[in-house]
Amino acid sequence: MKIVLYNDEYEVLEVMENIHNLSIGDNYLKWDTGEMGGLKCNFIVLKDDESIDDQVTHDHISKDQKGNFVRIDLFAENAILKMENEMNAMAIMELTQIILTQMALTQMLLTSR
Repeated sequence: MKIVLYNDEYEVLEVMENIHNLSIGDNYLKWDTGEMGGLKCNFIVLKDDESIDDQVTHDHISKDQKGNFVRIDLFAENAILKMENEMNAMAIMELTQIILTQMALTQMLLTSR
């Protein structure tokens, strides 16, 4: 594989070739012979047989292999999902309380007539 770093004008900044055992995290790239952290530019991952000169094209971007190497922190994902689940449960309880209050008020109005 090769990692291609490029700027917002799609100009190639650097090409790192012969990348093996690539792992991509939130803010880092890691492979068998090196790693990079704190990237401030765009990058794509291409197969070794893909050629690239000084410009990244839409064709290159469509061939980006980055998704095959993204590492997901399942523990962090699980914590986020649990928090969202708890927030949803609290919202449901609040809505249920509002509905019950409205039903009680409606019942009071109907019986007072």
